[in-house]
Amino acid sequence: MNLFVYIFNVLFKILYLKNYKNFLNKTTKVKDIQKSVLLNILKENQKCRFATDFNFENIKSIFEYQNNVPLSEYEDYTPYIQRIISGEQSVLTDHKVTTLSVTSGTSSASKYIPINSVLKREFSKAINVWLCDLFINFPQLLSGKQFWVVSPMAAVKKEQSSVYIGFEKDTSYLGFIGKYFIRKIQVIPEELKLEDPQNHYYILSLLLLYNRNVRLISVWNPLMLLNILKFINSHFNQLVNDIQKSNIKIPNPDNKRDLSIVDSYIIKDPERASELFHQKGNWLKIWPKLEVISCWTESWASCFIDELKSILPGIYIQGKGLLATEAIITIPLHEFSYPVLCYESHFFEFRSIEDNNIYLAHNLRINKYYEVIVTTSGGLYRYNLHDIVEVKGYKNEAPLLKFIGKSNVVSDITGEKLNELHVSKIIDSIILKYCIKNGIAFLKARKDGDFVRYVLYIDKNILQDLNHKNSIQTELEEELSNNYHYKNSRVQNQLMPCEVVFENENVLKKYMNVSNFSKSTSKHLRLYINHNI
Repeated sequence: MNLFVYIFNVLFKILYLKNYKNFLNKTTKVKDIQKSVLLNILKENQKCRFATDFNFENIKSIFEYQNNVPLSEYEDYTPYIQRIISGEQSVLTDHKVTTLSVTSGTSSASKYIPINSVLKREFSKAINVWLCDLFINFPQLLSGKQFWVVSPMAAVKKEQSSVYIGFEKDTSYLGFIGKYFIRKIQVIPEELKLEDPQNHYYILSLLLLYNRNVRLISVWNPLMLLNILKFINSHFNQLVNDIQKSNIKIPNPDNKRDLSIVDSYIIKDPERASELFHQKGNWLKIWPKLEVISCWTESWASCFIDELKSILPGIYIQGKGLLATEAIITIPLHEFSYPVLCYESHFFEFRSIEDNNIYLAHNLRINKYYEVIVTTSGGLYRYNLHDIVEVKGYKNEAPLLKFIGKSNVVSDITGEKLNELHVSKIIDSIILKYCIKNGIAFLKARKDGDFVRYVLYIDKNILQDLNHKNSIQTELEEELSNNYHYKNSRVQNQLMPCEVVFENENVLKKYMNVSNFSKSTSKHLRLYINHNI
């Protein structure tokens, strides 16, 4: 046991134990707490432009708020976001915007979400409760390190802005004190950015392999962890040799920054190297103290969980709660079968899929489906996340929610978040450029062995020239990569390059009849995005 690591873990647990107990105890007061959260957000931001536009100063109740402020989509915030980009202060909130975080858009490739210090505190309220719950229910975690994959990786396309456009570090959502403690127990150094795709998997694999005392592995997508394990197997001898000699040979040595940072964390360890040489592929002996894997387990991610369980049998796999760039919705707690609403963090409303009415957190119906609508200190008000959840139960007044999927058509296998509206625009342009008439075309995710790729199927009879396949494929890949999350999945090798297939109309119709498609109509064709691999 590393005494230094143990002390920091215990201090973290002690620091947030009261918050954790309060969270559980106050589940009897969710109705009152939610009202207080909303009124506090409105009070804190009364002077900003959005508040003036919607008369925040005179709103004294949830009912008045719902009557004054309409439900919103990202497009409703575009003029406000442009003001922030141009340098205007006090636009959506009265707190300074530190970052415009990039996430996937609907009608456009990307959207920018304003981040400020108060929003990060809202996130940290929930995340610190989750970590404390892990330490309480898995006390062996206190004696070891944590491997958090810092994601995303790919560089963001920059544009002129007075505010930084990019991503906050994962630890920045833990609060100043929490961030300090977590930095001391993480396997991956916080300053490591890993934007070089050649070095990415090598350095992640080296750091993970080097640390025998890893107790918690936290990744967003289980496919990411599977890819790291496969990379370790295929580069095993070189990785172990680097550990043995501390003479690290990263794939792209021109990136001096990556190399210097890793050099300071990998100290020559012949004993660890000797141990590893005899354990290739035996993951439970490579990390004999591993207790918990935290990753997505619902929706698309579920198709990778069985493989992960077969590779790491007996390790507890905890599904992550529902978390978006805009808001943290639920967190998993060990005593509950499903994640619990983060009722202290933001103000939540739920639109019933059944009757389209709006409900509050404390009066949802079990086994019913709802869209999540959120109001945060980041400047999003009655914002429709388009996340559909099923109510699986309650802890007093706090609902337990299962993530079902998106209400707007989104394909999200590895975190790529391809939206149907954005995809339809891309394919519309391809049809106009390469086809003589409209016809059947659809995009489908396909699993090829260990890999996943998107395939565009087009009726061959509508094409100008069958020799245009490579050009269409190149154009499709370039346009899909304008979605940051798709690009990031590609760079991380979680998605393979897209493919274009020409087929006869009758074959495509048969394919459509036996597949589970979400159907929509675009301007020039019928578009289908398949939600089953």
